[in-house]
Amino acid sequence: MRIAITGTPGVGKHTVAKIVADRLGMRLVDINEVAMSSAVIAMDESTYIVDVDKLTDIFRDVEDNTILVGHLAPYVLDSIDLAVVLRRSPYELRDVYKQRGYSESKAKDNLQSEILGIITYDAVKRFGDDKVVEIDSTSRDAEDVADEIIRVVRHEKDGMLGHIDWLALIVQRDELREFFDY
Repeated sequence: MRIAITGTPGVGKHTVAKIVADRLGMRLVDINEVAMSSAVIAMDESTYIVDVDKLTDIFRDVEDNTILVGHLAPYVLDSIDLAVVLRRSPYELRDVYKQRGYSESKAKDNLQSEILGIITYDAVKRFGDDKVVEIDSTSRDAEDVADEIIRVVRHEKDGMLGHIDWLALIVQRDELREFFDY
């Protein structure tokens, strides 16, 4: 089985992927590490510009029994059996980005992406909705999130695509202006 674990920066992808890989005895490949060593073509402020075509070629033939982790998964992977998109409340993510020292612009871009579900949309577009599962990592221990992924992998739990809607929550709280300029 080839599993992609993806999501917006700060949702817990790498921590959870390591736990899942260890528990299932799978090889773990960090897409970001491969990109940094093989496909970075430029740097803009604190953001790396990646040659997506080159990275896609690198991942053309992913071995079975592999977990691939990174936010670039929907843009560079073709052949996977399951894509897990970790989602996290933008309210929690905002704190994560402050702790990481993200610029206001970078934090806002990532928050807007999470609120709108961009990575989920792109994963479904790339892999098909039958291969994509969203899991909410908000206020959850990495072990608990890993357990849920393993239950999905073992077909003990169905994925729930499209059940996470941060935009509706933000609109309900009348806090759209906190995350979007309009």
